[in-house]
Amino acid sequence: MESDCCIQQATRLGHLLTDSADDFAGKRRRRQGRIAILFDFFVGAEMRAEKAVSPLLYRWGIGGVAYGLRCCIGGGWLWGVCWRVGGATIALALERLHRYQFSALLTMEHHISNRVAALTPSLTLAISAKAKQMKAEGKGVVGFGAGEPDFDTPQHIKDAAAKALSDGFTKYTPSSGVLELREAIAEKFQNENGLTYSPSQIIVNCGGKHSCYNVIMAVCDPGDEVIIPAPYWVSYPEMVKLAEAIPVILPATDETAFKVAPEQLEAAITDRTRLFILNSPSNPTGAVYTPEEIKALGDICVAKGVYIMSDEIYERLIYGDTIHRCVATFSDEHYEHTIIVHGFAKAWSMTGWRLGFLAAPEPIAKAINAMQSHSTSNPTSFAQMGGVAALRGPQAHLAGWLVQFDQRRRFALERLRAMKEIRCVEPLGAFYLFPNVSGTGLNSIEFCERLLEEKQVAMVPGVAFGSNECLRLSYATSMENIKEGLDRMAAFVEMLG
Repeated sequence: MESDCCIQQATRLGHLLTDSADDFAGKRRRRQGRIAILFDFFVGAEMRAEKAVSPLLYRWGIGGVAYGLRCCIGGGWLWGVCWRVGGATIALALERLHRYQFSALLTMEHHISNRVAALTPSLTLAISAKAKQMKAEGKGVVGFGAGEPDFDTPQHIKDAAAKALSDGFTKYTPSSGVLELREAIAEKFQNENGLTYSPSQIIVNCGGKHSCYNVIMAVCDPGDEVIIPAPYWVSYPEMVKLAEAIPVILPATDETAFKVAPEQLEAAITDRTRLFILNSPSNPTGAVYTPEEIKALGDICVAKGVYIMSDEIYERLIYGDTIHRCVATFSDEHYEHTIIVHGFAKAWSMTGWRLGFLAAPEPIAKAINAMQSHSTSNPTSFAQMGGVAALRGPQAHLAGWLVQFDQRRRFALERLRAMKEIRCVEPLGAFYLFPNVSGTGLNSIEFCERLLEEKQVAMVPGVAFGSNECLRLSYATSMENIKEGLDRMAAFVEMLG
């Protein structure tokens, strides 16, 4: 209140002095031409200042100077001139300080939490940014970095969301998602996986990534260990760090088709192990564990009392006679140890919708719902109705997508295997290949940087996924791009000798 009163007084004083000075200056102007010309010059300066600065700064500047000069000089034409000069000068000086946020006078040392400061910058984003910059410069870059289908969301899903918007379905929903969508998800697990979940065990959230983050935050305490097979999706270790838990990396190579063995997992488990992350089909390798391999890993986790986070977002994107089986299906004990994370991004091409879901034992689902209610709250209301349409509506789009993905997969695999010093395991799921380029004498960063600079082809270095010998190539792009990009890559490899 006191500061507001001072501002009002200064403003009133400014107006009073303005009127007084203008009246006095007008009389002087009629009597002294030279002074009038000089006065007009300063009036112009003052008017420019008034336009350039905020009214508050202007009034404070002219009010303070005019009041001081009035006390010291006691009136006269000199007062009018000095008032104009001083007001304009002070106002402009204040505006400059305001414009630069007083940076010359004040400094602030900002604090970033240790858990955020410890995060590793995303190499995938760095490569993407460089490729975009080169495209902006007019260079014909071919990109293989996309982690999303190049197909549009099926029309019936978009129509359902549009109808929800038109009907005014734009308010808050339960933080775990609308009941209709959770029931549809429970139906999906029952019909496709043979798993029984009640709607209260289903949490809908803002994408598959959000599902993973919620699980890790809900079950891990600081100092807990989380076992992550490598190659891994880039965000798994960073999420674990944010929970102040410890990522324990289990390396797998192309010699084992990028799969960890049961004995590796058993040897890595300690009394601090809380969670094992299983991603099948895999990003970035496209590896798919067989049902027997899944059961063996699950058996160890059950015996050791370790939770399994089963990331199954690529479940429907598998090829040939490959079989996907969820680890929770093998027994009641496997079910109780498993949290399934999933989403609409891949099989329905809804990456930008940010709609995911998870299924968990009741106590864990309840804990995640509580946490979500205090963070993001509910996922977008009308997007949820798109999710209902995705699960309960026509599924015909997927068969056509899989045909195209499979054609691209086989073509790219054949081309990569024909390149000297390149070897590549056949991916059985998702839409990625993960060729090993170590035979060229370059690691993944060196290879990708040179390939982008010299041949304008953008791929993601494998080091981002925990393997510096490989790189990730997404075939979620047109066949035309795949042919052109692999032609350029073959020429680059040939040039390396």
